[in-house]
Amino acid sequence: MGFSSNGQWVALLADFLIRRCDVMNRGYSGYTSRMLRPILPQLVQAGDDVTLLIVFCGTNDSILATANPGLHVPLDEYTANLQAMIGYAAGVGIPPGRIIMITPPPIDDTRDTIRTLAVTRMYAERCSQVAASYNIDLIPIFDIIIDDDPEVGHASAHVALQSRLRGLRHRPKERPLTFVSPSTGSGTSSMASISHRLARFCCSTL
Repeated sequence: MGFSSNGQWVALLADFLIRRCDVMNRGYSGYTSRMLRPILPQLVQAGDDVTLLIVFCGTNDSILATANPGLHVPLDEYTANLQAMIGYAAGVGIPPGRIIMITPPPIDDTRDTIRTLAVTRMYAERCSQVAASYNIDLIPIFDIIIDDDPEVGHASAHVALQSRLRGLRHRPKERPLTFVSPSTGSGTSSMASISHRLARFCCSTL
């Protein structure tokens, strides 16, 4: 995960925000929301200066129970886990306005033998519903890639995603995201730039 145009999206986001915000990658390969929920207090604690919390889980939860019963997380439990993580975040001073949720991406039924597109869609929809219920900004990667022209491929998905995120440019005053420049000490809203970069990173590196 190098800091280059060929790196993964978390590394690229860290590169973009260098000297303005530290990007702490707390993703774990193979983890599900069931695994993340109990360790969240070890990752984010009261008093931490968190500008933005990105919640991106559900891909492993949607693994079929018949394929891997140890990893599969039932849809209702997945929902409860997302709600619990949002509730914990609020309790340590991270309100919904400082959270972005990302849906699980679609999968290729012809290549993936432990998931199906139909089941993954259910988890993506549930993630969207939870985000809406808390008024949390959402990056709907599942829908954006599905709606994209398959002949163009994932590389163009960031264009569609950016158009979906235009509303983030005009966040209400009670939900600002401001970074302070270390050189000038002044703060400027960077949500539009972050959203556009994040959209591009997520879609181009899936």
